[in-house]
Amino acid sequence: MASIAMNGAGQIALGYSAASSTLYPSIRYTGRQPGDPLGTMSQGDNTIIAGTGYQSSTYSRWGDYSAMSVDPTDDCTFWYTQEYIATSGSANWRTRIASFQFPGCVAGDTPPTVSLTAPAAGATVSGTINVTANAADNLGVTQVEFKVDGVSIGVDTTAPYEASWDTTTPGDGSRTISATATDTANQTASDSRAVTVDNDPDPVISMHVGDLDATKTVAKNGWRATVTVTVHSTDPAIVSGVVVSFTWSGGITGSGTCTTGTNGTCTVTSSNIKTTKPSVTFTVTNLAKTGYSYLSSANHDVDFGSNGTAITITR
Repeated sequence: MASIAMNGAGQIALGYSAASSTLYPSIRYTGRQPGDPLGTMSQGDNTIIAGTGYQSSTYSRWGDYSAMSVDPTDDCTFWYTQEYIATSGSANWRTRIASFQFPGCVAGDTPPTVSLTAPAAGATVSGTINVTANAADNLGVTQVEFKVDGVSIGVDTTAPYEASWDTTTPGDGSRTISATATDTANQTASDSRAVTVDNDPDPVISMHVGDLDATKTVAKNGWRATVTVTVHSTDPAIVSGVVVSFTWSGGITGSGTCTTGTNGTCTVTSSNIKTTKPSVTFTVTNLAKTGYSYLSSANHDVDFGSNGTAITITR
């Protein structure tokens, strides 16, 4: 005995016949706004027409001609038709056609648009971050609500739209963040993406110089020194991709870097050293690689040719 429809604003209208031992057959309607909690009709129990009589026949039918339609000219107005009784009798039913609107629907209104802008899809996040979004609507956005795994973390009513998220709640793992925009007609739109929460940082591995070896060669009007640096983590595990910073002193001065290869070593040759300079010293000043820390106090030389940090080469 009821009929239901939804307009362009996402509003839903439900028309129906109402009767009881104390109520003559009447026509009523109710409805909901798009942002209402699921399973609820927020627009009250509204009377289109109150009946003033009853049907005395033994017909086993009533109200089987019912229709709720949306006016195509504005996509807002609802039109409803249903039976009621004006005067008691055997078959004195009448048909009433009525129209109505719910608050907030504007002719020609369209749903809002919304897009998350941060964090990026698939990003790994930690600590407290800002979740941000862009939202727009032809008549205006009233709010943007941010959620993590369906739980609200904040509502922002003014652009730029954002909410602060403490990623330690609900904890590490894959999480879905979403932003839902609501416009002045209570129409909504959402955008969501998955991110990874990681507040348990990977352990930092220490590294150090495990060996310094040096050779010398005669050069025109002088000589040159060549030093090979070996980098270890836990001895004797070698570490590749380490940027070794160094300085020269004594016979020449200067600084530079080299990067360890797959064998954990890198080799540097000095510029020309005058024959009047009997020695030169090579000193490691830093080791750098993401996920590793430089523990200079552990520097050593497996063949005891140096202290692991500096080596002196004599002509």
